[in-house]
Amino acid sequence: MVDRPARDSRLALGGLLALLAALAAHALLGYPSGLPAAAITSLMLVIPVLLAGNRGAAALGIAVRPVAPSLLWFAAFAALTLPPFFLLYPRLSGAWWFPFPPYAPAFDAPALLRESLLQTLGVALPEEFFCRGFLQSAWGRARTRTWNVLGARVGWEWPAASAAFALLHVPGAGAAGLGTFLPGLAFGWLFARTGRIWAGTLHHAACNVALVALTGATGSG
Repeated sequence: MVDRPARDSRLALGGLLALLAALAAHALLGYPSGLPAAAITSLMLVIPVLLAGNRGAAALGIAVRPVAPSLLWFAAFAALTLPPFFLLYPRLSGAWWFPFPPYAPAFDAPALLRESLLQTLGVALPEEFFCRGFLQSAWGRARTRTWNVLGARVGWEWPAASAAFALLHVPGAGAAGLGTFLPGLAFGWLFARTGRIWAGTLHHAACNVALVALTGATGSG
């Protein structure tokens, strides 16, 4: 009999390695157009669908209903984390260990509105679908032990998916990409708590837009 959770876990690892290889090729070849970046985004959506087999929307964390819990968790998490982020960023910027761009605020409302749309649909959604809906779900089905972390049942898949999330940022951002591990834990906790990718997607996008507002660096992941 096939051990399906173990098989799903191996397929998820294979999907991650394939995506890392594509990202590394993209970074090394240095394509001048946006087409390869769009192809990478497409891979984040296509690989899970191809490898997840006949598992439904709920198994990938993309079931929409009920929507209220996801929105409430996003609102609560944003209210808890974004104000300190805005307050502390100018003080931490420039420290040798701080992995994010230097503080250079750019509060351009129309540009931030466009960036919000881009970050939600073009960055946060595919990344959360791949890292949480696909990797964290598949690895979670193979776990044998869980812990209760502030109301969310998680196992080794939680930090593993966050580590994968960080590694996916290395080809484009270098070692600084590893700094996304901690935000990845937050997004992964939201996924574990709600069983959906939506709260994490919205918070992911909100963090990226905040980073743009604080640094002027568009295209943050």
